[in-house]
Amino acid sequence: MLGYAQSALDKKLISEDDIDARLKMLFRVRMRLAHFDPPGPLQSIAPSEVCTAHTIAIAEDGVTQGANLVKNDQKALPLRKETLKKLAVLGPNANLGKAISSYYGGNNCAGKYNSILTSLQAALPEGTVVYEAGVPSVLSNDTSGVAAAAQAAKSADETILVLGTDLTWSHEEYDAVGAAKAISLSPGQLALLTAVAGNASKPIIVLTLTATPLDLTPALINPMVGAILHLGQPSVQTNGALPILFGEVSPAGRAIQTVYPAEYGDMISIFDFNMRPGPSAWPRPDCAGPAASCPRGTNPGRTYRFYTGKPVVEFGHGLSYTSFKYTLVRAPSFLSLAPLSKLLADTTARTGASHFPRLSDAATSGVSYLVNVTNIGSMDADDAVLGFVTPPGAGKDGVPLKSLFGFERVHVPAGATVAVWLYPALTDFALTRADGTREARAGKYMVSFGVAASGMGYVEAPLEASL
Repeated sequence: MLGYAQSALDKKLISEDDIDARLKMLFRVRMRLAHFDPPGPLQSIAPSEVCTAHTIAIAEDGVTQGANLVKNDQKALPLRKETLKKLAVLGPNANLGKAISSYYGGNNCAGKYNSILTSLQAALPEGTVVYEAGVPSVLSNDTSGVAAAAQAAKSADETILVLGTDLTWSHEEYDAVGAAKAISLSPGQLALLTAVAGNASKPIIVLTLTATPLDLTPALINPMVGAILHLGQPSVQTNGALPILFGEVSPAGRAIQTVYPAEYGDMISIFDFNMRPGPSAWPRPDCAGPAASCPRGTNPGRTYRFYTGKPVVEFGHGLSYTSFKYTLVRAPSFLSLAPLSKLLADTTARTGASHFPRLSDAATSGVSYLVNVTNIGSMDADDAVLGFVTPPGAGKDGVPLKSLFGFERVHVPAGATVAVWLYPALTDFALTRADGTREARAGKYMVSFGVAASGMGYVEAPLEASL
C-alpha cells in the first residue's frame, strides 16, 4: 500500500496534505484503541479470562439474542426435547466447527470447536442424533450423499437441515459474481433441500449459517419446510442456538438486511454504488461478452430504504413464539421543521454545504412516541420495537421508501404490557437530494412501529410537518 501511495504522490495524483489527512484519521483511531498508552489493565488481562464460564455464556447469549426466526408454519419450532427419540442433523454446515473458527481468532477455549452437530449431541441422550452431510461442502455439487441424508430424515422424529455459506464462499477478496454464485443456495444444497424435505416424515427445520443474505425462496415456499431459523455465522458459539430450538427462550432477532431474490445479482454491477433505483452506468453482471457490447444494468435500489422489488425477507422481519399487540399511547400530529431548516442553513454557512449537520445539533425533533407493547401470547419473550418514518413522496424521485429512526428491545412477560419511548431526531426528517445536499420537506409523514408483513405487533400514525 505504501508503494502505491508513493507512486500516486510522484504522479501528483495526491498531495502530501492528502496523506497527512489520512494519517491523522489512522492515528486518531489508534489513540482511541490505547496503542500508545503505557501498559495498563487492558494489556494485563490474561487470555484465559475470555474462557471463563461467564464470558462463554455472554458469547453464547449473543447467538441466542440474535437468532432470527424467518418462518414457523404450524409451530414447527420449538422442538420438544422430552419426546425426541431420533433427530436427524443434516447438511454441509451442520459440522463446521474448526473449519469456521479460524476467522474468529483461531485458538479456542480448551480446544472445543463446537458446531450445531456437537451442540445437539451434547444436549440430547447418546444415540439420539444421527448425522449426514448430504453434500460435502456448501459449494459442492456432489450429490452422492443426498440419498443417505433423505433416508435419515425419513426415519427421524425431527429433522434439522443446516445450510448456508462458509469461508470458501464468503470472505475478503472474493467477488460475488452472478446470482447463482452470489445470493442463491448452491445447486448441491438445493438438491439436498428438495430431497430431504420430500422424504421427511414431517416438516423439517432449516438453520441458515451464512454471512451472505441468501435467497431462501425454495425453503420459504416448500410446505415441507416448517421453520427457518437464521443464525448468521455463530462460529463455535453454537450452544447459543439450543435455547431457541428447545423453546427455553423465544427468538427476538430481526433481519438486519434486506434479502433480495436471486435475480438481483444479475441486475446490478458490484461497481454501481448508487443507493437509489435507476439506470446503471455499468453492464449487467450476467453478460459474458465484452463490457462495451453488454447492455447496461438497471439498479432496482439498494437496502430497505430504496429497493423497489419484493424482498424475499424484509428488513426488520422476525417471528416469535408468542404474539404482541402495539398500541400508540402518545403520537404527536404536528411537527415544525423550522429548526431543521435553520440547522441546514447554519451548516451551509459554516462548511459551504448542507451535507451532514452534526447529530448533536439535532438530538431531538421535539416529538416523542409512546408505544405500549402487550404480550398477548402465553410465553415470556423479548420484543424489538422498530420505529420507521415514511416521508412525503416516498419512493419517487429518489425519496426513500422509509427510514429506521430508532429501536428498543424489551422483555415482556406473558399477559403484561411494557411502555416503549422512541424519539426521532430532526435529521430523520431531512431528505437528501441527488447532489448530496439535504433539505427539510413539508408534508404528511407516516410514523410506524414494527413490520406489518411479519404479522407481529404493528401500529402507525400520520405526522404533518410544516416549515
